[in-house]
Amino acid sequence: MRIKSAPPCADSQGRSSNLPVIERLENRRLLSASLSGSFGGHLPAALIPSVKKSVSIQITNTGAASAAGPINVNLYLSSDASLDNGDTLIGHVSRNIHLKPGKHSGLAVGVSVPTSLAPGNYELIVSIDGTKAGVPGSTPSIAVAPSAVQVQQPIVDLSADIIELPLKTVTPGSSPQRAVVRIANLGNAPARGRATVTWYLSTDTALDSSDVMIASSGAMAIHLGAHKTQDIQSLVTLPAGVPVGTYDVLAQVSASHGINDSNPSNNLAIGDSTIDVVNVAEHRRGSRGRLIEFDREECVGIDLGGAVLADGGVLWIDDNSGDTGTSDNSGALPSDTITDPSGAAWDSSGGDFGSSDTAPPPDDSSPPPDPASDPAPVSDPGGSEYSSSGGDF
Repeated sequence: MRIKSAPPCADSQGRSSNLPVIERLENRRLLSASLSGSFGGHLPAALIPSVKKSVSIQITNTGAASAAGPINVNLYLSSDASLDNGDTLIGHVSRNIHLKPGKHSGLAVGVSVPTSLAPGNYELIVSIDGTKAGVPGSTPSIAVAPSAVQVQQPIVDLSADIIELPLKTVTPGSSPQRAVVRIANLGNAPARGRATVTWYLSTDTALDSSDVMIASSGAMAIHLGAHKTQDIQSLVTLPAGVPVGTYDVLAQVSASHGINDSNPSNNLAIGDSTIDVVNVAEHRRGSRGRLIEFDREECVGIDLGGAVLADGGVLWIDDNSGDTGTSDNSGALPSDTITDPSGAAWDSSGGDFGSSDTAPPPDDSSPPPDPASDPAPVSDPGGSEYSSSGGDF
């Protein structure tokens, strides 16, 4: 309201007075901006030191005037819902805004959790200082996240899985074959460094000093985020002297160059099938001269005369004795028979071999000629008769 002086006037008795006059003013408001913050989107499930995360913040102008100018947004972790000097600053953003009344704007605040912060549950608090953007007062706007967040220590956990094995049947000295291991990071922090995959043949599923190393990938660079995978390929060859037999295939993953694997117990992978190691004399002649070859693709021995020696098995021939056997035998065969993995037998007495489903192929070799008879008697010049059977004349 406003007070002003009135012109002089006379009262009922003729006396003059100078009383003030009161007038009503129109309604007026002091217009100003006001900023408030809230958490937008999903909060991180966990915050981990050295792992980059971001938190979405929404800023709204709840005042009656526009907010224009720079603002400071700070993000804190607190043991309670009150912001004080003991809380930990984990993110900061400075930005210019221009918000009309009732409007809002979103921004992302990058998070960096110090390694010194103890694991546990914390309140997430945002502080918005808009004094330079036309917001009166010196107290920042404060908002607390609707739920607590968990701080975890960084963990790397590498695991191994064989996803590709060599052929089921291999021979020492054969061409290299591809084998692949898939490395997974089961931890919550990135694995940056190198890893080596070493392959072994084992008579059981436990890795020990008796196992035969057949390949190594060398130290391969890896950069695996949490729950990510990477495939590492190796070329497998069998060294000379590997005993004939059936083996499990093992692959061992070893981390290095800055990777601290928290759980080495799951770094050994075991193949889901075994490998048969065989020693096959290819294109060699047997005891009766039948030429035999080994078909690596089909893993069968084939008589070049057309008979399949062992469907699903492999025959070998001893160069010295001519003895033959299947891939599951380690020495010369007893008597005159050989056995394939299914249990069928073949007659080897004549050096011929046939399929277990058909009769052996006919022996087309001709019998040897009869021994030559003694030559006819001869006479010496004197007419006497001698026999050559004793070698005397």
